[in-house]
Amino acid sequence: MPVGLPEQRERVAQILVALGPDRAARMLKSLPEPKVRQLASDMATIQMTPEEAREVLKDFTKELLEKQTKPAGIDFAKRVLTQLYGADEGREIARSIDPKSTRPFAWIATLDPDDVAKGLAAEPPATIAVALAHLDPGVSAKVLRKLKDPKRSDVAMRVASLSSVAPDVVEAIDDAMRDRLASRLGDSGQTVEGVSLLVDVLIQSSPKLQKAIVESIRGQDEKLAVEIQERLFVFDDIIMLNDRAIQQVLKSIETMDLAFGLQSASEEIQDLIFRNLSERARDSLKEEIEYLQNPKAAEVKAARGRVVAVVRELEESGAIEIERPGAEDQDDEED
Repeated sequence: MPVGLPEQRERVAQILVALGPDRAARMLKSLPEPKVRQLASDMATIQMTPEEAREVLKDFTKELLEKQTKPAGIDFAKRVLTQLYGADEGREIARSIDPKSTRPFAWIATLDPDDVAKGLAAEPPATIAVALAHLDPGVSAKVLRKLKDPKRSDVAMRVASLSSVAPDVVEAIDDAMRDRLASRLGDSGQTVEGVSLLVDVLIQSSPKLQKAIVESIRGQDEKLAVEIQERLFVFDDIIMLNDRAIQQVLKSIETMDLAFGLQSASEEIQDLIFRNLSERARDSLKEEIEYLQNPKAAEVKAARGRVVAVVRELEESGAIEIERPGAEDQDDEED
């Protein structure tokens, strides 16, 4: 993996990673392919905590505002942030820039809702209610959805019944909760990983651009390129194939590999496979699946790997297309 990036290149890569896959993909789409390849390689080297990512965005925004030729003010900053990062993230960053706005519990918005729910499981419902009442409704809804009943219902009732809480009490709860969640969650799930971000961006790109970037990275780090390629399409992504593509894939797969691969597969995947088989082939496959009893996990994984390899090969040859979400407007990349 490349190390020691020039300072300016590293900063650009950090900004792209901090922006997230959707916005990074839109920005990369307007650049020439050689530049996209370079930035993709740089992004794959970046790892940041959510707090570090927010600091990168804040610094970047401050620089943009300082370059304005007329006084901007916090209202202008909010408009810029909303355009750059979306309404929710824009509001949060604007609050952190505005010296008059130090909103309690804003740090919760930087964490994964699953992690937050896990950390809040041991908190009293009344404490959780105070925290959620000080967050944007969208963030509160995500956290509340992840809590389990009866705690979720209890917290919802307490939020509804809140009237006012003294500022010093809110501050004390905020500080104590931040410390407790940090000790419960540790560092798990708290990094923004460049590889994952790059995979999310590539999923929204054309097969041609995917291949070009992976091959470019392969020239620098074979292991990293293989990891990215494997994560671009996994067995569960078969649901992104239409009936015609599935029929092409089924022509090249051994029945036994399919039988192993469908072990514990979702009903959606099984239905997709079965409806694209002839009655005879469907009955034969079901017999094979019933015959297999408690197959080893390694056997299932290996069989799924062979199925995925067939899908990748067919896509690269142009025989099938994978209908990836967000990749509908990629025609310009094919030029």
